[in-house]
Amino acid sequence: MNGLPISYYNLRRAFFFFKILFVLSFFVVAGGNIYNAVFKKTIEVSESGHILKDGFVLFTDRKEYIKILKNYKYDAGTKIKFHVMGKGESYWDVAVRNGITVETLIAANPFITSLLAEENIEIAIPEKNGVLLPCDDFLDAYRMKKLLSVRPNGNFKHSIFELFALDDIRFAFYEGVRPIIVNNYIEGLYGIKQSFNKPVDKGNFGSMFGMRSDPFTGMMAFHQGLDITGSIGMEIHPINEGIVSFAGWRDGLGLAVIVMHKEGYISTYAHCSQLISKPGDHVTKKDVIALLGNTGRSTGPHVHVEIERHGKLYNPLYFIW
Repeated sequence: MNGLPISYYNLRRAFFFFKILFVLSFFVVAGGNIYNAVFKKTIEVSESGHILKDGFVLFTDRKEYIKILKNYKYDAGTKIKFHVMGKGESYWDVAVRNGITVETLIAANPFITSLLAEENIEIAIPEKNGVLLPCDDFLDAYRMKKLLSVRPNGNFKHSIFELFALDDIRFAFYEGVRPIIVNNYIEGLYGIKQSFNKPVDKGNFGSMFGMRSDPFTGMMAFHQGLDITGSIGMEIHPINEGIVSFAGWRDGLGLAVIVMHKEGYISTYAHCSQLISKPGDHVTKKDVIALLGNTGRSTGPHVHVEIERHGKLYNPLYFIW
């Protein structure tokens, strides 16, 4: 024994079985890799279908991206369904209907370059709010974890049996956060959004800016603003700091407030039930200027928001989404 708890014979036998186990493990791993290399259909991504931003993949080819997601056989970290945008349908309609935010849709559909939805395009809809991230490898997932401070979900790691059959892309999902890596078009809109305020905290976007069927005549007509639906009496805040230039009744708009802002911007809030501010008041984003209502030419409780600058009307979506 020579003071050892086990004999040299037992040590030799243990070492022998260890070698056998090592050889068997080697052949199992090698066999698994050979099998996957021959039979596994890997996820392949075209060079022209995406760009890299800060080292992260952003898909530009919508059809390729949707096809990959539809055929994705791993756990993406959340359930995903697909929807074809209908005529006149907005991303807000889809988001509200599915109980998620527009930012979640943007993260899950990196090819989106405008807040104005195109008819007949297919988009991916995550079950939960968060960021769906395409990963070149597991390192991408952990780099994003550091940026978002949220642990990634999903099967984004390759197994030891896939060393010779690596997928070009895997997906990770970060629950409850907003995207910080977006394409240049959306990034520009984020920059605008940070300077402006949504007038109603919990309202939903209704009729959009642009051509629509007039609810009173049924004829196509240009809608000069954005309607945000809500309950009568909900507080309305200005989109930015400014001076109230008008507060009163206007034909069609009912009780309305007009605020002048820096750099020539003017915002209008119509169909109010009660006016809180008066002409000459200096107001900030936190101030209540009126209460949501249904006055004037209105089909239901909402606030109609218009934004103009130097006489030109702008789509409010670009400022308060």
